[in-house]
Amino acid sequence: MKTWFVILGIFFISKNVSGQENRNKQVENLRIELNKQMISDSKERKALDEKNIAGTPYLDKHFQKSYILKTNGSELKDIQLRYNIYSDNMEFINDGQILAVAFPSEIHRIKLGSKTFIYEQYQTENKIQHSYFELIHEGYFQLLKKYITALKTPETFATADSARFIQQPPIYFLRRDQGNIYPVTSQKKLVKILQPVHQPVIDFVKTNKINGKDETKLIRLMEFLEENEN
Repeated sequence: MKTWFVILGIFFISKNVSGQENRNKQVENLRIELNKQMISDSKERKALDEKNIAGTPYLDKHFQKSYILKTNGSELKDIQLRYNIYSDNMEFINDGQILAVAFPSEIHRIKLGSKTFIYEQYQTENKIQHSYFELIHEGYFQLLKKYITALKTPETFATADSARFIQQPPIYFLRRDQGNIYPVTSQKKLVKILQPVHQPVIDFVKTNKINGKDETKLIRLMEFLEENEN
């Protein structure tokens, strides 16, 4: 048991670093933005934290029993986690503080409830970024799902609108044989990502009108690829 706690202490963010501060950086940034928007002669002051932001930044606000497999083969079992989409962090509770899992690049995969997540590098708009992805299909081809949550702020404090988290349509990514990860943003982009590929696959994409927005169609494509491209 002592060994397990040592591993846990190294793997998760240290308690002497404020987990709440890390978790609420985006809220502090929002507070600054809203303060700038306030009318200078107004006496209204709004305490801003997650409690008075409508909506939710979480995939599921409840913590779930989870399993973590690290890249070095070590395992952490029965960890209570939840995924904060907005901050792109896996969170856990330690001594009443909500902290984020540290060193996500050392994670091979996380089993969170019925979903499996991986942490990977990807490129978009000529920029290298890192993120958690849900693993939708695994084989020679991988289909990955990136959840997106935006934070909408009121134009001014004079309006009745409140700040709110808004879940947006996910973005799907495709990977071939552990290579680079590319976003599937259109049918044309999908065909380009798949190259080199045989003509029947291109025909399948066009016939079924697969454009990167329908998860069921993308899964069918993955199955078709496994049957016809290996």
